[in-house]
Amino acid sequence: MVGDRLTRARIIAAAALVLLLALAAGFGWWFALSVSAARARVEHSHRVARATDRVLAELLNAETGERGFLLTGREDYLAPFTAAAPTVAAAIGQLRALTADNPAQRDRLARLDGFARAKLGELRRAIDLRRSGGLEAAIAAVNNDQGKRAMDDIRGVLADMRADEARLLDERATAAANADANFLRAGIIGAVLALIAFVYGAYLLRQAEREIQSKSASLRATLDNVPQGVMLCDAHGRLAEWNARLPQLLGTRIPLVRGKTRCAELQTDLAARVEAAPKIFVTGSPDSTEFVVGTRYLEATGSALATGGAIYTVHDATERRLSERVAVQSQRLEAVGQMAGGIAHDFNNLFTAVIGNLDLAAAKVVGQPPIARMLERAAMAAERGRKLVAQLLSFGRKRSFQSELIEPRALIEDMRDVIQATVGASAPLKLELEDVRVQVLVDRGQLELGILNLVLNAREAMRDAAGQVMGELTLTLKTSDVATPNARLGGIAPGRYVCIAVRDTGKGMSEEVQARAFEPFYTTKGVGEGSGLGLSQTYGVVKQAGGAILLESALGRGTTVTLYLPAASATTLAEHVAARQMAALPRLAGAGHGGRVLVVEDDDLVRDFVVLTLRGLGYDVLEAGDGDAAWEIIAAADRIDLLCTDIMMPGSMNGFDLARRARAKRPDLRLVYMSGYPDKALESAKPANGNVPYLAKPFRANDLVAGIKRAMES
Repeated sequence: MVGDRLTRARIIAAAALVLLLALAAGFGWWFALSVSAARARVEHSHRVARATDRVLAELLNAETGERGFLLTGREDYLAPFTAAAPTVAAAIGQLRALTADNPAQRDRLARLDGFARAKLGELRRAIDLRRSGGLEAAIAAVNNDQGKRAMDDIRGVLADMRADEARLLDERATAAANADANFLRAGIIGAVLALIAFVYGAYLLRQAEREIQSKSASLRATLDNVPQGVMLCDAHGRLAEWNARLPQLLGTRIPLVRGKTRCAELQTDLAARVEAAPKIFVTGSPDSTEFVVGTRYLEATGSALATGGAIYTVHDATERRLSERVAVQSQRLEAVGQMAGGIAHDFNNLFTAVIGNLDLAAAKVVGQPPIARMLERAAMAAERGRKLVAQLLSFGRKRSFQSELIEPRALIEDMRDVIQATVGASAPLKLELEDVRVQVLVDRGQLELGILNLVLNAREAMRDAAGQVMGELTLTLKTSDVATPNARLGGIAPGRYVCIAVRDTGKGMSEEVQARAFEPFYTTKGVGEGSGLGLSQTYGVVKQAGGAILLESALGRGTTVTLYLPAASATTLAEHVAARQMAALPRLAGAGHGGRVLVVEDDDLVRDFVVLTLRGLGYDVLEAGDGDAAWEIIAAADRIDLLCTDIMMPGSMNGFDLARRARAKRPDLRLVYMSGYPDKALESAKPANGNVPYLAKPFRANDLVAGIKRAMES
């Protein structure tokens, strides 16, 4: 193979010698032509100079004839003028032909033609005036300096043309001289080039093998450093070339020998270790397939070569498959979250009516302990349902948490004893906490609960058949800079993140379990051992904080769950402060306030509860089932002190629209909002609606009274 390359190098050297000799002869011929061309260009410059002199001379003759006629009135003085017009035109035509290849001269010639016509026209008008009006009229026409300006313009253009031709003449004269000298040097140069060709040919022969080896090494290094595995099979099905990445990806256990190993042997090696091994290595035909080697997804593609055989590439598609799985999982969870929010809205309405009416009933059975206890137990059950709805909202990222700025390291250190007690003494707890002093904006209680949920799941994953917790649990804390949107992290924004990871050495999860791990109510535990809301609630908390959650697991290899929480920016640190506890709500008794209240609610049960509660406290209450009906009442009523309205209602107006129209008609109208939808929906309207009391369903009678009283006293 190297001998063939050397032979080609000798052929190249000989061809180069012949070519250089031909070039030397060509140079001599070219120099001869250049001498002739240079001399022709010198003659051309002289002809242009003579033509410009001729134009100026003829125009001066025309002016001389015109002046003689003006002074004497004798027609014979006009002979030079009469002869000048065609002569000037002919001279300009000659210049046009001579300067056809010079754009700058063509532009000057166009201006010269115009100036010459103007000059001849001016002379002709003066002659006509002399004939018709006498000497004084002609002298007056001459004195307007039009002819002088035209002549000055003509001299300027001609001067520019002569200067340009003079420059060209110098260049052409120099070129002619150089051509003469170069013609003499051509022979010498040809001899030198021939000698150089011989030397170069010898150099090529000496360097051919070294260059081939260098290029081969460079190509090998390039192939070995590409992320894909590359393999070339010749027309006989033998392995011709491959890179170092190929056996790494395939985990090949057989020795690879160039020109001897058959490509089909790779199939045999893979079939012993991998299910559904690619058959392109057997058939040798172009094809593509995906298969799994160990924990990696590989994609093999083949392309036929025109000379026979085929080239194959093996690509590691693990990252892409994981990204696709994360994207599909995020879309499914988003859809489930939307559904959870809608279900929670309906249940909030139900629980509002249930809890509110239980409060009203409890106020009527004072002194009847058995009935009061039954109502209390019913209220406790309803409260448990309300908390379950809140968990659904947190998964769907629809619930507004009590976010505050916290240091994750301090939080984890405070939780150390609780985490160790949760894991138990048989499983050592290992903390790997970097010195992270940045803050994150998150609900502290929800984050603590989320970490404990992860620890509980890790503990259960490490429990053996005898019920003992065996293994090691590691909780790590570090920071990570995300430079670009990462599909595996749900496309979170670039920036700095605090990473909290819980890693166990337990059973691990199958792909099917990982795909559903964050769905609400999904659990692998036995009946009664878990609600299936732990991971889903943690998912919601992290997502609402603007972060991401990454699940990495394999059967028999344990599980790692990493929470990515965005580090608080300087703006966030300046704008957010710790949330203040609300003042204790007033008791139901004695909270009445005189005034007329319009209650707008599309759910009959909730509306009845609100109306009954307010009427029991002495308010004059009007009611409507939607925004359109409420607007008719507002337009017709003589007085309304407060509007208590649901936000999302059927009809042409929602609660916000109704409030804006009502405030426009009654500027002093007080407002209270109610909604079973997530309270985050109110955030976009806060600037326009001001500090309006907001009752999140389900609410109790005390909450309703407190909101009404706050609005009335504002």
